[in-house]
Amino acid sequence: MELLGTIKDNRDLHKKVMGFCDIEIYPEIKKPEDMNGAMVYNMDGRALGCDGSGGEYILLNDNTIGFSSSEGECGRLAENEIELFELLLNISSFFDYNFVDLYADDELLKKYMTKREKDHIEFYNKNRIGDEKYENMQKYLSEKLSIKLYDNKFELLKRFHKTATREPQYSYIFTEKDGTKTNSEGSLICRPLYEHVKKRMGL
Repeated sequence: MELLGTIKDNRDLHKKVMGFCDIEIYPEIKKPEDMNGAMVYNMDGRALGCDGSGGEYILLNDNTIGFSSSEGECGRLAENEIELFELLLNISSFFDYNFVDLYADDELLKKYMTKREKDHIEFYNKNRIGDEKYENMQKYLSEKLSIKLYDNKFELLKRFHKTATREPQYSYIFTEKDGTKTNSEGSLICRPLYEHVKKRMGL
């Protein structure tokens, strides 16, 4: 995982990646969080980093990248580390695009994407830490990491959907203390497009 080594071995770069992409690379890959054995995943993997809320990025045994969130969401995120950072660097947050309804209507996805990215850039520039605006930091990280910036983010999101929903899906079974078992969805794209989200986005 050459790209991950490049990031974690450069403290300043790692800090910038954490602030912009919301991923902290672990010093060493390790066993994913399993709630003391209560969570059993259907695919072996090693945790390579985490986001700000404690969700973990997982290098799966087929060399794809999975994600297990602190809120119980689980699924495949990218086909490899390059595609992972293309996703993290180019869009506001993959959680903003976990609504299954978006991918049934290309025009809806494009409209949502345009509005969400505009709002995200404005928020970042208003609340940024340091002097660099969104566009400057994105370009800087793109050059440092040799990661492509997409003019057509629609293409990137359709790829994300294909990866997140293809078989075999990455999932877990969680066993409660009383023996009750809960199966995760198996795909990160599983939410309906809630009415309050439609209203907020002007859809």
